[in-house]
Amino acid sequence: MRLIFGTSTLHWLSNKSRYNVISAALNNGFSQFDTSGVYGLGATNKYLGSLGLPKNIRYSAKLGLKTSKTIGFSRIEIFTRKLFFPKNSKIVEDNCYSNWQQQFETQMSDLGISKVQRLLLHERFIDIELWQLFQKFINEYSNHYDEYGVSASWLTLRPIINNIYNENLLIQTTPDVVYDKNLKILKNITLYGISNICHENKNFLYEKKNINGVIYFSSKVSRIKDFSSSNNFNRK
Repeated sequence: MRLIFGTSTLHWLSNKSRYNVISAALNNGFSQFDTSGVYGLGATNKYLGSLGLPKNIRYSAKLGLKTSKTIGFSRIEIFTRKLFFPKNSKIVEDNCYSNWQQQFETQMSDLGISKVQRLLLHERFIDIELWQLFQKFINEYSNHYDEYGVSASWLTLRPIINNIYNENLLIQTTPDVVYDKNLKILKNITLYGISNICHENKNFLYEKKNINGVIYFSSKVSRIKDFSSSNNFNRK
């Protein structure tokens, strides 16, 4: 099992807290960071890229949802922009192919890398036309990622999942998928939003053996250590 650390709320922490959280993640088996160009209005990727992390650390990148960008990765700047320029900071949907190209290349540039572990379509609503456009993108950028998939609510994925699913598809979704009887047809769910359940039922990870990866959201070092020390699953 790969331990994948979610960075969606990293930008709200102070520099000291950010450093402590990242250090705890690295010291407790997390070797991949799930990122997006919209996290912290783009500041999260800039911050991670500034750390000089080990070469073995891998990343996710996402296409679709976008916001305006920050100049740096200061928490004050992010807060100020969201407070005084809410319209410019609001996450919006943008299906334009050229904007996807810009998003992806900006994420790689900010992280200081030329290839990501996984490339995810990050949209609130995914339809067949959008999926076909994504197929074009992953073919064009095939040398810059190892895996590909979607990052969306299960409620929006479910209506079209049978039309887009294949054995290579990675699905990053919300915990409600656990209770869906159709889960048995999905053999490659590798990213999982478990912020609300990982401490309520650690046996979940052991029982659902078809899930071979974890995305974990927490800003507390103690929770990172507690999660990684659990004996309820085996790392691969």
